[in-house]
Amino acid sequence: MAEFQPPPTWADVILVDETTKSSKFNPVWLKWLLDIVEVLNSSGAGGGGAVAHNSTSGLQGGTTNEFYHMTAAEDTLLSQVVTGTWTPTLTNVTNLTGSTAYQGQYVRIGSKVIASGKVDADPTAAGQVQLGISLPVASNLGAAEDCSGTAVCLTVAGDSAAILGDAANNRAQMEWIAVDLTNQPRYFVFLYDII
Repeated sequence: MAEFQPPPTWADVILVDETTKSSKFNPVWLKWLLDIVEVLNSSGAGGGGAVAHNSTSGLQGGTTNEFYHMTAAEDTLLSQVVTGTWTPTLTNVTNLTGSTAYQGQYVRIGSKVIASGKVDADPTAAGQVQLGISLPVASNLGAAEDCSGTAVCLTVAGDSAAILGDAANNRAQMEWIAVDLTNQPRYFVFLYDII
């Protein structure tokens, strides 16, 4: 099988004889076109015009079970990517006067989900605060470490929160120590397993 080569752009396609002013197709380009036909025929495109990908091993980046320089397993994983938005249901678990949910976004890749968004939270008193956040894709969390992430309040210096799995309720839980008792926005991101 001929090896696929890039087109010979360094050569003129048509050659003109300066004496006779006659023109002819450049043999360099003719050879390149014949080589392309040979590559396509040996790749399964001979009769019907369709190339079988697993027969393209002579082409750059086209080995068996590679798709756009990915293995078959990587291609399968990429086909499982789902994106979406959701507005979480919030549960004021501990030390909260109120909370507000906003639309968030998520990416699911196979059995992993990455979620991010914003909530407003109004602590009742100084001390530990717990806020439940529903998951964008349901999961049966088995332990706190099946979900983890972080949140930050941009308007209060040093105010950050941990996000962990609430296995009893199959949701994420934002926890922090309140020092500011006003309603403040918190931006979060967390990752969890679909179990």
